[in-house]
Amino acid sequence: MKRVLLIILFIFPFSLFADEKRVTEEMLLGDWECVFTIYDSKWKNGAFQDYGEPQIKKVKHRFLKENGVFFYIRGEGNVHEDFGLNDFYDKQEIRSSVNSLQTRSIEYVSDDKFIIRHYFESYFRKDIYTEKEKELYNSRSKIEKSCERIKG
Repeated sequence: MKRVLLIILFIFPFSLFADEKRVTEEMLLGDWECVFTIYDSKWKNGAFQDYGEPQIKKVKHRFLKENGVFFYIRGEGNVHEDFGLNDFYDKQEIRSSVNSLQTRSIEYVSDDKFIIRHYFESYFRKDIYTEKEKELYNSRSKIEKSCERIKG
């Protein structure tokens, strides 16, 4: 019996049995300093080019929960009530009515740090514009937002 248990533990390490840490609304409450790193890829000669040099921005976020509503304030007063954590965890592609495709994820790093990743394409894969005058609509972006809790 001990051998069987040792074999199981060797094949499935303890880390597989541990609870996966996740970003929760309770964890997010408070003030955060977020660094946005934005990469764009241009369409040229019938294909997307490599991502260009990143644009980097720092923006403060404040996450609040009032009357059961979870929302955040970005920067100086831009209020957003659309921060649904389930949208990040269900790993679904989001297709909007403006012919775009977006996937996004959220990663727990520690109780004081998390990372959000967005991948955005301005077309559905089957609808790449090939007409010269419309090629500028073919765009692709990758955005990473790394946030650390502001202490004090």
